Amino acid sequence: MTQLPASPLVARRDFCLSALAGALGGGYLCADHLQAQPPAAAPRRPGPQAKKEDAREPRPITLETKDGVALKAVYFPGKTSKETVPIIMLHGWKERGVVWEPLAAYFQRTLGHAVIVPDLRGHGQSVNQTIAGRARDPLTPEDLTPADMEATVWDVQACKKFLEDENNKGELNIEMLCVMGADYGALMGIMFTALDWSWPILTTGKQGQDVKGLAMLTPLDRHKRVTASAAMARLRAPIASGRLSMVIVAGEQDRQGYSDAKRMHRQLEAFYPKDDKTGCVLVTRDTNSHGAQLIEPQRRLGIEQLLANFIAQRIAARKSEFAWTERKSPLQR
Repeated sequence: MTQLPASPLVARRDFCLSALAGALGGGYLCADHLQAQPPAAAPRRPGPQAKKEDAREPRPITLETKDGVALKAVYFPGKTSKETVPIIMLHGWKERGVVWEPLAAYFQRTLGHAVIVPDLRGHGQSVNQTIAGRARDPLTPEDLTPADMEATVWDVQACKKFLEDENNKGELNIEMLCVMGADYGALMGIMFTALDWSWPILTTGKQGQDVKGLAMLTPLDRHKRVTASAAMARLRAPIASGRLSMVIVAGEQDRQGYSDAKRMHRQLEAFYPKDDKTGCVLVTRDTNSHGAQLIEPQRRLGIEQLLANFIAQRIAARKSEFAWTERKSPLQR
């Protein structure tokens, strides 16, 4: 079986880009340049510190969804223990998780966040599904039915379950979960966020309500009879409570993408309190770039830094509101 590609090493890419401007309060983070790793030193016996550093290196993982998909992903461990922000990054239609990996590496190495980047079902290496003990034919985007696409929320849930296990090890804080999606991944992201906020809080503890930030790059509000309308309606309460922040990004020259983004922003913004000017922000650029193209460093659109600021100002800065807790299923309590 073909191995997952190694996490890219990015040589001197300038991430000192424009900030979230007035919409998220000015000031920006300057990370200078993301350096490529130096050449390997002469072989030597690794000591305890080397083993600790190795544990922080990105690694391929395989997760199993509740409906039998073998989900391939890459995990970038965080660096600040129980204050670590976990992020799930979702690629677009007919893409792979690798489109997010340069940004995931930057978020991990420079900002200390924990990031998981899956190949969604039918894409990349996530093509195998076993149902009732029988293997289904390898999945492709063309084979995905509307039911398959709606079930993609279980791919995201499998990623969250992995992050919950890391939370229970004290490696991150699942209460500060952020989801980022591009194109089709944005549609899956808002559908998963609605699912996450639908779980009631039990007397034994929380089951969900962990997504505190949702970033969508050129979001699709519909794709092949799957729409975001029901998910947006279900998010009215968490949005109105001020506990879920959103940013939507689109290129003004991307006519259809820009139109969809404006429509979604208008609907979601209406749910926020009138005095909340940063809860749901629409950010545009004079470009025809679409989806994950918006974060390609060579385009110099400043979206990488914008997303970093979104996490810093709408999630990390509010960590006192999102206290770490151990997360176990009701059967384990």
